[in-house]
Formats: sequence, C-alpha cells, structure tokens
Amino acid sequence: MFKNWKEIPAHEARSHILYGIKGWLAVFMFVIMMSTLGEIGRINLEAQAIGLTLSQLFATDTPAATAYKIIIILDLIVFVAIGWLIAYKHIMFRIAASAIMIARCLVVLLIGILTPVPEIGGALAIDFITLTFWSVVWIIYLHRSERVRITFENRVLHAK
Repeated sequence: MFKNWKEIPAHEARSHILYGIKGWLAVFMFVIMMSTLGEIGRINLEAQAIGLTLSQLFATDTPAATAYKIIIILDLIVFVAIGWLIAYKHIMFRIAASAIMIARCLVVLLIGILTPVPEIGGALAIDFITLTFWSVVWIIYLHRSERVRITFENRVLHAK
C-alpha cells in the first residue's frame, strides 16, 4: 500500500523525465486558477441579478456581501499560496497544498453554516460538496504522483 520513496540529489531530479510542472500538475494549477476566476464570475452574476456591480455589492455591509467577500478573499489566498508553492518548487508543496485545500473546504462549510441568508447557505452547501469531492481527488493525486515527488521533494519511487 505504501510506496517506498528514495531521496536523490537535486541535479538528478532535475534531469529526470518526470521533473517539472507538466501534465496533471499543470492541470492542477490551471484548475485552481479557473475555480478562483469562476467564483468571482459567479458572484458577479449574482450581483448583476440584483442590479449591482461587483464593487457595489462589496461596498454594501449585508451578510450576503460579507460572505461573498470572504469567499473571494479565500479563493485568492488559495490561488496565490498554491501558486507560490509551485513557482518556488517548495519542498512542502504536497503537504501544504493538501492542508490548504482541506482548510478551504472547512471555511466554506463554516461560512455556509454561519450565514443567515438561506440562499447563500444552500449555494455554499453545494460548493462545499463540490470542493470536498475535487479536493479529495487532487489530494490523492498529489500524494501518489511520482512527478510531484520528483519535482518538489527530489524523491523517486524505489523498487525493493
């Protein structure tokens, strides 16, 4: 069940065929970016439906506007944090990205529970289910991927 990972020198890792931000790892970053932009777009459409621009919605002090502000700030933090970890090929990328995705799901759940506006709570419940599903998929990928281990941790799968 558990794989045996062997640490290799950084120069060997860089010359490995699986080294780099390619394949599913590039898709992962693209999905994070598009989900952030998609969430901003969704909130913008909801603002337009009530006759406001996004900036006007954020200027209001309603519970709905506060929930939306938190969601957008959260998504931007997730995007920047994971993007930074990838750009700098941080050794803790796999663990940190997993923790960030779990925290994001929990914050969305908490906002959904605490928001006094039923429509937003319902929408966030659906967001929570979707986020949780995709977070589980991506976390499994991050922990099983040889590309992730080689690129960020300089480790290769070691046959016993």
